[in-house]
Amino acid sequence: MKKLILIIIVFVASTAAYAQHHEETIKKEIEFPQSAEAVIIIENIFGDIEIEGYSGDKVVLSIENEFNADTKAELEEAMKKVYLAFETRKDTVDIFLDGICGCHREKQRNYNWNQCDFEFRYDFKVKVPVRANINVSTVNNGKVEVENISGEVVARNVNGGITVTGISGPADIHTINGDVEVRYAKNPSEKSSYYSLNGDVNVYYSPNLSADMRFKSFQGDMFTNFDVAEWLAPVLKSTNTKNKNGTSYRIENKTAVRIGKGGVILNFETFNGNVYVRKI
Repeated sequence: MKKLILIIIVFVASTAAYAQHHEETIKKEIEFPQSAEAVIIIENIFGDIEIEGYSGDKVVLSIENEFNADTKAELEEAMKKVYLAFETRKDTVDIFLDGICGCHREKQRNYNWNQCDFEFRYDFKVKVPVRANINVSTVNNGKVEVENISGEVVARNVNGGITVTGISGPADIHTINGDVEVRYAKNPSEKSSYYSLNGDVNVYYSPNLSADMRFKSFQGDMFTNFDVAEWLAPVLKSTNTKNKNGTSYRIENKTAVRIGKGGVILNFETFNGNVYVRKI
């Protein structure tokens, strides 16, 4: 009976930890630059990022945010410490969380949110022109999803997975704690990379793929249903670091195989996870 009472007390205390709550939905449209180098950048901290390519020429945003704090005054202060910001430069649409708890890389505010004693979350649903180049990132409690993009896709996550489908350009996909899944509408013609520290990497290409694949893992294996045309010499990369004891050298060894006639370089890397390369 004492245990039951203790559990109830803890539960009540935890639900009352944040007495003030705020939610809103932000809708906005932004003209997207016409140049081939035009890129949309989204830097999030807590929450999802969902990107969908469409036939229009604008960036169409629907963003849901949520704040929790102990008191009304603290809630109002929290919303001043982190807030949504938009910047449009020549070839760039930049959307990020600003304020002293923000995350804009060029304003040196990365990770200041660790010092903020309130909860907040932003969930992005964004439509962009199919031709757009994408550079998006989130950190906690969120997934990254990108669909139907012909430009370059750069996606980052820390505690969550990344899913990319229907793309045809180069990709640079990187997550720490989560799986990576990439499905191509058209095989890439430029160098691409896929990485997960603690998760599997699954990539699907059209059957006519020609590429040189490089693979590295500490505790994982690579599986494919493509025919390996040739086993290539291991790719060696050496780096050196100078310290008080002298210079230390490190040599990285990547397994390399050729699919079809080879050509485009595709890099796959995991630490605790497998790589699966499959035909669509």
